[in-house]
Amino acid sequence: MNRQDAVPPLTSQVAQLLRQLQTSDTTTIRAGESELDALASGNPLELYDALSYLSTAPAAALGVADAVAASPVRSSAAVILRQRVVALDSAALERGALELLARCRDRALTALQSVQEEYLSSELRKLCAVVAALGGMALVCAVPSTPAEGDEADRRVAPWPELLPAVYALAKSEAARQRAAGLYLLSSLIDYLDEDALEPHLLPLHEVLSAALSDADPEVRTNAVAALRALLLVAENKVCLKFTDLIPGVLGAVSFSLSAFDEDDTRKMIEELIEVAQGEPAFFRAQLGAVVDAMVQIASSDALEDETRQVALEFLTVCAEQLRGPCRRLPQFRNQVISICMKMMTEIEDKQEWYTTDSVVSTEGGGEEENDDYSNADAGQGAIDRIALALGGKTVLPAASQLVQQFLQQRDDWRYRHAAVMTINQIGEGCRKQMESQLGEVLNLVLGRFSDPHPRVRWAAINCMGQMSTDFGGVLQRKYHAMVVPALVSAMDDSCHRVRSHAAAALINFCDEASASAVTPYLDTLVAKLMTLLNSNSRLAQEQAMTAVAAVAGCVDTAFEKYYESFMPPLKGLLRQSTGGDKRMRLMRGKTMECITLIGVAVGGDRFGADADEVMQILVENQRSMQFEPDDPQIGYMMQAYARICKSLGERFVPYLPYVMPALCETASHKPDIQVFPGGDADENGDGLVGSAAAAATAAGGSGNTTDANAPSEDGFATVEFGDKKIGIRTSALEDRSTAMSILSSFMSDLKGALFPYLEQLTQITVDNLTFWYQDMCRQYAANTMPELVTCAKDHFERAGQPQQAVAAVRELMAYLLPKVCAAARDEPEVEVQSHMIEAVGSILERAGPAVLQADTCLDVARFLIDMLKEREERVRERLLTRVEDSEIDEDELQNLEEADEWDDAVLSECADVVRSALVNAGATGFVVAFEAMLEPTAASEEHAAAGEATTTAAGSGAAVATPAAAATATSLAQLFASMLAQERPAAERRAGLCAWAYWIAHGGERGQAYIQQVFPAFALYLNDAEAEVRQAAAYGIGMSAQRCEAGLFSTLCGAHPVIAALEHMVRHQAAREDDASEEAADNAASALLRVALHQPQCLRPRETLPAVLAYLPLQVDTEEANAVVELLVGALRNHHALLKQVSSEEVTLALARQVTAIDEYLEAEPARAAREAFAQADPRLMQRIAMEMRNTGGVDEYEALQRFLQAGHA
Repeated sequence: MNRQDAVPPLTSQVAQLLRQLQTSDTTTIRAGESELDALASGNPLELYDALSYLSTAPAAALGVADAVAASPVRSSAAVILRQRVVALDSAALERGALELLARCRDRALTALQSVQEEYLSSELRKLCAVVAALGGMALVCAVPSTPAEGDEADRRVAPWPELLPAVYALAKSEAARQRAAGLYLLSSLIDYLDEDALEPHLLPLHEVLSAALSDADPEVRTNAVAALRALLLVAENKVCLKFTDLIPGVLGAVSFSLSAFDEDDTRKMIEELIEVAQGEPAFFRAQLGAVVDAMVQIASSDALEDETRQVALEFLTVCAEQLRGPCRRLPQFRNQVISICMKMMTEIEDKQEWYTTDSVVSTEGGGEEENDDYSNADAGQGAIDRIALALGGKTVLPAASQLVQQFLQQRDDWRYRHAAVMTINQIGEGCRKQMESQLGEVLNLVLGRFSDPHPRVRWAAINCMGQMSTDFGGVLQRKYHAMVVPALVSAMDDSCHRVRSHAAAALINFCDEASASAVTPYLDTLVAKLMTLLNSNSRLAQEQAMTAVAAVAGCVDTAFEKYYESFMPPLKGLLRQSTGGDKRMRLMRGKTMECITLIGVAVGGDRFGADADEVMQILVENQRSMQFEPDDPQIGYMMQAYARICKSLGERFVPYLPYVMPALCETASHKPDIQVFPGGDADENGDGLVGSAAAAATAAGGSGNTTDANAPSEDGFATVEFGDKKIGIRTSALEDRSTAMSILSSFMSDLKGALFPYLEQLTQITVDNLTFWYQDMCRQYAANTMPELVTCAKDHFERAGQPQQAVAAVRELMAYLLPKVCAAARDEPEVEVQSHMIEAVGSILERAGPAVLQADTCLDVARFLIDMLKEREERVRERLLTRVEDSEIDEDELQNLEEADEWDDAVLSECADVVRSALVNAGATGFVVAFEAMLEPTAASEEHAAAGEATTTAAGSGAAVATPAAAATATSLAQLFASMLAQERPAAERRAGLCAWAYWIAHGGERGQAYIQQVFPAFALYLNDAEAEVRQAAAYGIGMSAQRCEAGLFSTLCGAHPVIAALEHMVRHQAAREDDASEEAADNAASALLRVALHQPQCLRPRETLPAVLAYLPLQVDTEEANAVVELLVGALRNHHALLKQVSSEEVTLALARQVTAIDEYLEAEPARAAREAFAQADPRLMQRIAMEMRNTGGVDEYEALQRFLQAGHA
């Protein structure tokens, strides 16, 4: 008898256990799994042998009639063997059971080589998976049979030289089943190889794949495409290009399947190609035209199944995303693909369910086919959105506009008009720049469909208006509110309840980006319409109107107070009466909480106070008495409601903290819910013995949840492939944790020292979330919360009249927090989050205040900034090398590099801001010294410290002196920022360098002022820079120099550099307010000229300069400088400055009035107080003339804003 024919000892027992696993009884399954686990632990070799035998045993050996009857046991054995193959293989090697190892390998390979029809196709795939698992590591990790002492058992792999020749032989076999199995096995084995291990096999692989792609058998062709995909995703780019001659064969295989009406195989092959397009897009570049033509033909064919057309469109969409440049250059690509998308968008059914839907829950899918499977309309909408984002408006808009006009002319078919409007809806974000220049025309086009005969088209037009309110937020509301708001109001009277409700939903989007002035003129009519919807018998209308009322209140703020009594009592009544467990009312209750609390924030705590207490009592009682399910939307609404009520009540919220804080803290500390799912095909994978048994049962026809009635589904989990499994993490739990973290941050911002009893717990939660790698937002919110912790400690002791304890507490807290946030920033993989952490360092210094930061900590902060700047510099250098060295870089990759540059620019800006915070709050205690100190980066410092070498020594003044060991890598912040002033540096670096030196001059005391003469030429030079952000920083530097410099030196510098003329040019230029960046630069120029007028008047041409500055005011974009201008103007009036001889005090007072009203909501407390004092001291008749002037020239809004400002002062 051959060795593979011998029946292993445990065969009968294991076979019985495998049959036991086919039942649906959980208790029986658990017992069988436990017995298998015991065998794996006590008799691993015998179990290995038995599973191997059973996975390939003939039907007769199993005592059954045929392959179908044998399949359950064989499939189960194969799946479990695959999952345990590493452990069992290692056990065989450890015990020297090489004969057993060879026997198990031979059984599986012999079964694949069998020409008899003994095994089902699904069994052959499982056996391929077993062989791949047995042989994959052997291909690259083979070691001598006697491993070195100390090697880990699971790293020893016996060689298997017979494997690949056997696989190639299978792939070339005369039997189609064997060819298919060989190719399937190849695709599995390639996943185990790296680039080096793959190299020797490239020629035979090319030969095998070339033949297989034209094979007559459909399974062979499909498996060949899968093997090619596996190869391309492992091989280097240059290797992949050697296989591009196979593309015609791939397209032929796809065409062959279509001709045979085999759309399942067609879809499988296209899905493999999608993976290639995502992972190795350059493979298609040379023959992109042919591939696109083939996919266009498939996606355009009405004769094919929807899923087939959708997968072809997905391929085209991925090409647009991954090969942007080639797709833009490809003739007709945009026209063909956009036409396909829009044609698919017309394939929408007018189902009755659409008209009867009466809850937001049913419409949250974002489309109109929410209750159906994924439709062609869904596919078309999603694809055209992604294509517009990928290719941009210059490419997409012309083609889309032409088709939109054609579709709108289809009077007899509403579906075309619907598709046209939804196209505008979908492409707005990607075509923003191009559409914004013709926004009025586009809006007229959409508004024209508000009166379309068909309700589905009216709904689409309203949906489009809501989306455009977001995509063109700010511009649309500011310029076109008179067109949009009345149209939405009118739509709330539509005969169709879905349309009426959606008008309220679109209003929410509009208000999210609107100022009060864009909504207030329509307030009475809006509120009346929304009240009507709230009182209707449609739950959908009520839910949308509820949120719309909240959005309007949040937008118009205190102007909503006159409607307060109309809304608050019925809203509270609704909250009380819907406290039961009715799931249908959960969303309504959540939206009621949202509406009540947003109204409360809008009208203020004085008006909302009593009702807020009542609402809190209801919510706290609900929290105590109700059992919330994990997916209950009320949980999120309730947490947000707590945050808003806290903001409204202030410290009156403190009594509720014992009821609110435990749940919030628990949620913010909740451990991630991680699950292991089967990877790949569910019938071929599992989780150890237990999961394998479940997967095997599914494969054999048993219940899919036989292992555990509560086994997790992948729904609601974000998953990543990890070997032959998927690791999943529940996304809702992560979102709840980040939401709780944001609300705790909000509490701390509002309550400050009142949260001191919770400070220790909150500090630990914050620090823990700072390194919570599963969710970026948790880390970001934690970074934003760090400064609030400092404020909490400081405020607590200062209120108690204990300033010394406040300093001590803050110093102790900073000693703990600063190293944590600095370490987290150094380890942070996401540059966006890293910039928030750097910002947190600066905010911590600001909240701590002066005289808290000590000299050694100043050096630590300086070294941290050096680390961040050096790390950023390295990232920028790598991207620069990529641009220079990669001759095949395309527009897509360049765009990705530019996006990365933008995030690193944010890091640079935050580093400069930390310098300012440190100088302002710790200049006197050591940061002036630290700024110039020669320091090593942290990594170098730690290496030297480990070697016993000192990196810096503190001189008597606290200065750090570099030792010889450190000299090679030591640098200073001063050097780094000085190097950024070079003209060849990027604009972001020039700006950061200018800002840092301006801060140094402004806050560095005598040491800072000593650098004015050296830095002034750079300020002067960059006033004429092509980039507005650089001009802004240069103008700010001139203003700081004027404020700090000695008069004689400043006159000399102005004589050598024509800065005054350059500043005047900036404020007078016709493009000064062309965009935010230009306006911010002009704002700083105006501020600088005012500083020169007050501190260096000898350098001005007063009769020309001052009128130009006053004519430019008010500053509106740079609110920080706007606050500074308020103080400068007040200073001029208060001190009767000489500039009042050149312009009248009335002109200055008018300029001050316009400035405070322009930035009313951004006006800081001290400038506001100073301005009110100046107005109080002015002649009442002068103030009356100014008010009338503002009403006549600035309109009612400006006049009323001034009245509100003055009345607030009286209050």
